[in-house]
Amino acid sequence: MKKTLMRMLLLAAIVLVASVLGSCALKPVSIADRIGDFVASINGDRSSTHSNFDPVTAGNATDATYWNIIFTASTGPYTYPAPNTSNPASVLVDITGATGPVYHFKFIMHNIGSVSDNWVIEHLELPVGSQIL
Repeated sequence: MKKTLMRMLLLAAIVLVASVLGSCALKPVSIADRIGDFVASINGDRSSTHSNFDPVTAGNATDATYWNIIFTASTGPYTYPAPNTSNPASVLVDITGATGPVYHFKFIMHNIGSVSDNWVIEHLELPVGSQIL
């Protein structure tokens, strides 16, 4: 009886661990969704902005205060039209503040992980070609 109970508890523990690990898998994120997440983080407290970037190229994106240099709170909230995502190496997006200005960004996207549709921002540029991240 004790052996059966121990086996059942061990099996239940294994099933629990497997279900927790399975729920941690990467979920697909499209290019449009990733840009939407970026803008939402800029409109929020900016603490999660870095999570939209490739960890290898994130650079200053990990510093929430870095974004205050570009996106001031006084000009938000920020909006953008649906982006044309046909060329992941050059996704041009106009991000507009409620009281101005309009930022013309070029998002260079990168597909990562084992999920076929998990896009992150590799670099972010202004149209003149100066890479800001």
